[in-house]
Amino acid sequence: MIDWHQLINNFQNSGVGVNELATMSGCLAQDICYIVQDIYNEPPFSTGIKLLDIHSDYFPHKHKSLWEE
Repeated sequence: MIDWHQLINNFQNSGVGVNELATMSGCLAQDICYIVQDIYNEPPFSTGIKLLDIHSDYFPHKHKSLWEE
């Protein structure tokens, strides 16, 4: 499984807020907020792919640590 909370935290800790992340990734801010608020265990597929793609660009050194065992 992917640690979606950590993915969002990595952006927030670098100063990228939910709305900015939504704009950068082309995702809905609502989907990202639902991850933060624990409403979603995981985002919709297309949102997840977009978030993973942008995360790998911004945090290549942290990307492998998102996978939980």
